[in-house]
Amino acid sequence: VNGKRITRGLSRHHGHTPSADKSSAVTETQPTPAEPQRALEAVLAEEPETKTPATRKDEARLVRGHNHHYNSTGQINGKVVSFMVDTGAYSVAMGYREADRLGLNWKSGTRIVANTASGQSAGYELNLNSVKVGNITLNNVKGTVIVADIDGPILLGMSFMARGSMREENNQLVLTKKY
Repeated sequence: VNGKRITRGLSRHHGHTPSADKSSAVTETQPTPAEPQRALEAVLAEEPETKTPATRKDEARLVRGHNHHYNSTGQINGKVVSFMVDTGAYSVAMGYREADRLGLNWKSGTRIVANTASGQSAGYELNLNSVKVGNITLNNVKGTVIVADIDGPILLGMSFMARGSMREENNQLVLTKKY
């Protein structure tokens, strides 16, 4: 299209009927490593139908990052956090330093042994009063605090993700609240 090579494919749907969304995903084939964001923005600027649709009141739209992970800012108990979607994580998971920053009383939670990418680690399970991503706020969400030196975003695991549906659309992960 206009000298740019793009691939069109079907969106992937999880947690709802595929016929609910008939749009196609649009992704650019591998741009040069030096300018991936600028190349993508140029294609999107030339393709009006691929621009982000308005976000509904019960959904969140997360853009896929350069590392192919979906990231978002959000809130836990009203405090701003950085999330990375991890459907392999059982719950919303974070290191103890982040839990301390959020003011969580994590040591009063249930002591567990957590299986992480780095192996087994001590942890605590607790309920988070609220977790917000985009226009979705869920109450009483299972959280896990890992007693290890973990830096980086909080993992937005299945204790949040399973309470909604998710689909990929135009290089975005669209989360919709079920109830």
